[in-house]
Amino acid sequence: FSLVEGPMWLIDLYKNTTGNYTYASLNAFNFFAMLGDNLRQDSETFVLFSYKVWGYAFIVLTVLYTAVIYIRGKGRHLTYLGGLLLSLGVFVLSVRMHERYMFPAMFFLLALFVMTQDKRALALYGVASFTSFTNVYAVLEKMLRLGDGHLYMSDIAIRIITQVFSAINVILLIYVLAWAWKVANPARINKNHLLSCKGRPDRDEDLRPEDAKPKTGSNGAGLRGALPRIRAGRIDVIIMAVMTAVYLVIALINLGGFEVPQTEWLAEKVTQGFIIELPQETYVKRLSYYCGLGEKGDYNVWVMDSEGQYELLDEKIKDDEFYKWRALDISRNVTSIKVQARDIKGSLLEIALFGEDTEKPLEITLKNLDGTPVEKGDPLYNLIDEQDIAKYTHTFMTGTYFDEIYHPRTAYEHLHKIRPYEWTHPPLGKILIAVGIKLFGMNTFGWRIIGTLCGAAMIPLMYMFGLKLFKKSFYGFCAAFLMMFDLMHFAQTRLATIDSYTTFFVILMCYFMMDYYLNKSYTRGFVRSLVPLFLSGLFFGLGAATKWSALYAAPGLAVIFFLAKYHEFKDYWHYKRLSADERPAWVKRFIPAYWYGTLLSCVVFFIIIPAAIYLLSYIPYLQVEGIAFKDIFEYQKRMYNYHSGLEATHSFQSPWWSWPLIIRPIWYYKALDMPAGLVSTISSLGNPAVWWAGLAAYFYALKEAVVKRKKALLLVIPIISQILPWTLISRAAFIYHFFPIIPFMMLAVVYVIKKLENKGLERKWVYAYLALVLVLFIAYYPVVSGLTIPRVYAEFLELFPSWVFWN
Repeated sequence: FSLVEGPMWLIDLYKNTTGNYTYASLNAFNFFAMLGDNLRQDSETFVLFSYKVWGYAFIVLTVLYTAVIYIRGKGRHLTYLGGLLLSLGVFVLSVRMHERYMFPAMFFLLALFVMTQDKRALALYGVASFTSFTNVYAVLEKMLRLGDGHLYMSDIAIRIITQVFSAINVILLIYVLAWAWKVANPARINKNHLLSCKGRPDRDEDLRPEDAKPKTGSNGAGLRGALPRIRAGRIDVIIMAVMTAVYLVIALINLGGFEVPQTEWLAEKVTQGFIIELPQETYVKRLSYYCGLGEKGDYNVWVMDSEGQYELLDEKIKDDEFYKWRALDISRNVTSIKVQARDIKGSLLEIALFGEDTEKPLEITLKNLDGTPVEKGDPLYNLIDEQDIAKYTHTFMTGTYFDEIYHPRTAYEHLHKIRPYEWTHPPLGKILIAVGIKLFGMNTFGWRIIGTLCGAAMIPLMYMFGLKLFKKSFYGFCAAFLMMFDLMHFAQTRLATIDSYTTFFVILMCYFMMDYYLNKSYTRGFVRSLVPLFLSGLFFGLGAATKWSALYAAPGLAVIFFLAKYHEFKDYWHYKRLSADERPAWVKRFIPAYWYGTLLSCVVFFIIIPAAIYLLSYIPYLQVEGIAFKDIFEYQKRMYNYHSGLEATHSFQSPWWSWPLIIRPIWYYKALDMPAGLVSTISSLGNPAVWWAGLAAYFYALKEAVVKRKKALLLVIPIISQILPWTLISRAAFIYHFFPIIPFMMLAVVYVIKKLENKGLERKWVYAYLALVLVLFIAYYPVVSGLTIPRVYAEFLELFPSWVFWN
């Protein structure tokens, strides 16, 4: 080729080829595709710089990190490790990537597995192979079927697949970067991760730290109460992954959609308006309009008949909802409709007319009030530019329901630096909702997805909680199963409110505090013993920055902490009485390090860090013009006054004592304009097999705690700590306030299962109970998911007069 084309032909070929792929991502499941930017020109701006600049910067950082790994590491596998970092890092982080550019990473992972026998390399290969296959399949299947292999983000299914699998690849890269730091040096590879490693040692199921006999190791270190640390093994990881994947499949079905109008029109003065013209006199049944920010804007509406006379309608267009279709009944023959603003607070995103065909809007044109046509580019044109997604009526798939009128709206305002509408709770929950909106757009899927993923994450977390407390994979499975098929967990995490995040953070803060209790600090060493305390304090801060009710767990955390120190003091005094030769080395350091040092650290972990997180969560407020740092403290006063002085009542409120009995579920949504005999409804209630069993298990655990069964005490403390404040609150409360408490009721159920099995209960009866939980979830799934069902079935599910699933 060089003889024919000249010596520079190869360089020109490469330049021309790369110049043809000027996209942030060219169908590759990577970081930019995760943001929804597949096929976006890389010359466009992304956070100050262009995608191209960011791509090159990421390449430089990848090369530098690879060089550091290569320099600090040792062994013949380093070349392959470097190849992995370069190939995977560039694929995930750079621009102009094809779907097939991930192939080399899989070769390097297999080579690393062969050379190091590290099982994690094989697991990472499995993940990379799965996502790479999905990526290539998505492109080739579309190419063969339609002749166009590009993955367009306007297609809802393609967008979901692209962003979900791109996120998996991003997580894969993050793990590989951390794993490479350890595997670079063979001496750092944990023997438990090697293929030849045997299974984890048998666990002492019933031994409690406080019951262990004093022992002294050969090196003189005290080992009183030192239990083998319980870690998730390969089987545990597989079980958790399968359960989470199954739950996600169920939870993502009809979670939300992308067909939400995006462009808006806002009247600048009350004399502004528009005229909707029809090609000819037509019967109009309904005028549908999509509300924007919901600032209670009003519009007068006139309809013109065939004689050219306008008639003012009694009913107005009321823009008093947030991101939701509303309707104005017309039910007459008209030739045009005139709309004029009465109040300029609200905004409209789309407007459409429907006749007898409720699926397809009528063809219309828009004019200014003076009769001049509205052209593309005119702000008014935004009202009719998305007619293909116009809807006759509202459903939960196309707009907000229940408290979504507050939290997604505030998330939207945070993204656009607008003064927040909802300020009665701290900002972090709304910031997390805003992450979903940023990734997937301002639509029902975007503002619900992060809460749903948070709900999915609760399943492996409950598995780990059960495993840690009861030391058997089966009990971890039981805890995760109860969470997986609890009805409130399903309904609440699919609703874009902040309670999902509160519950998630409460579980985590208690998990790490119990981890501190179950493992003596002096057996871990001072610095390592602080890690669970730091993590508990971190999630305590995140919970407080989401909702004040997360603070209710604080007394329970304190009690568990001081119980742990009490048992350690007993050990300390035991060894203190021994001779100097028999006394373990840690005894000398116990008071200055394990007591005073730990207390001082707790001040940092549970006061300073949470306070910093809380203040940092208000950064979106400080980006709004007119809000200063001192105003944050004024918002705290307003929050307190609001909640302490709230006297409003609600038809679905319920007292705290009724929550575990499921006396009054809360009804969130019902669909309008349903065919006769059919209903679509969403309620939030507990799974009776979980909640009623949990209440009985709680009282059993309470009895066990009284007779000094310390593990039972660990379960009842978080329950009492969180329910007690509600007994003192007189304001309206709802059953969903029980959500952060129910995980510990589930653990109490598992505690009882373990006790019964120890007394001879056959495992088949446990499976029968779990099957009942699943059956009830399936039975009530329609009324927590919005599925369309016969009305008689909804009536059948109403076990008590206070249960309402239709009206």
